[in-house]
Amino acid sequence: MDFVTDEQVHKYREDGYLVLDGFLSPEECDALRERMADIVEGMDVPQHCRLEFSTDHDEQIKSQGSADYFLTSGDKIRFFFEKGVFDDKGDFILKKERSLNKIGHGEWGV
Repeated sequence: MDFVTDEQVHKYREDGYLVLDGFLSPEECDALRERMADIVEGMDVPQHCRLEFSTDHDEQIKSQGSADYFLTSGDKIRFFFEKGVFDDKGDFILKKERSLNKIGHGEWGV
């Protein structure tokens, strides 16, 4: 893949993501899936970091007090969770791998 087409740029702007078929080999995809599974299996998330992910700034402030956990995650692996995956004590009510909304952002060394 040498370049992104105008059609792909339009699709990215419309959908917010772009599928790049053939960007990685099947073996590279398998290796990434295995590494991410290891990271999720070993994640130790302190109670104060068990945050429900939201892109809405006001929701972040309401639930977290600030958006720092998200905004300062550029060089760290941070876990962001779906709503309703913790009980009232902050313990998981779903399997860890099913509770995640996203993992960001410093997983470049994966």
